[in-house]
Amino acid sequence: MLCNILVVDDHVLFAEGMVAVFKSMWSGCVVHTLRTPSEALVALKTRSYDFLFLDLLFPAEPAYLTESFLADCRNNNPNLVIIMLSSVLALSQIRHCLKLGVNGFLSKCTSCDELRGAVESRHDQKPLLSADICRLFLEEARLLEQSILTKKELEVLQSIAAGHSVKQSAAMLYLSTYTILAHRRNIMSKLDLHSAAELVKYAFENNLN
Repeated sequence: MLCNILVVDDHVLFAEGMVAVFKSMWSGCVVHTLRTPSEALVALKTRSYDFLFLDLLFPAEPAYLTESFLADCRNNNPNLVIIMLSSVLALSQIRHCLKLGVNGFLSKCTSCDELRGAVESRHDQKPLLSADICRLFLEEARLLEQSILTKKELEVLQSIAAGHSVKQSAAMLYLSTYTILAHRRNIMSKLDLHSAAELVKYAFENNLN
């Protein structure tokens, strides 16, 4: 695979490690490293790159990441794929970066296979996210779903997942069978589930049993 990659990170050992990884993957890959976003802007004005891997945090340039910075990066490289790198994964920061217009966000714990996949899927329209970041978003979505259930609805869901019948659940929770059925309907409506089997599956997948 022929491509030009620029890695910008003030941690020299990490940057050189990325160079070694990329070159081991593709013999035709040209990889350069720089230490600051300011240096990157200068380099991008004089050379064409396919990828810019950019550390999120630079103590010397704490507020460098802006829409205008990204626009300047792409001024002479309109198809430049910009991927952020960070060892600190905060969903608010990741959302902010994606909103500004970066193409992806990878954890510094990303595997070599994921790194290869990020480069090889550069033409995909969806954001490039490492597996651990995807898990964070899924966990957030799971917690958000659960937060829309009332305490009593969660108790009913757990009882159903434990294999109890409507009558048994009613007896255990000191509710009428009518109330249990009403709670079950509400749960299914809120979570967009359509059968008792889906209810049980949801509970097991989200450790609610």
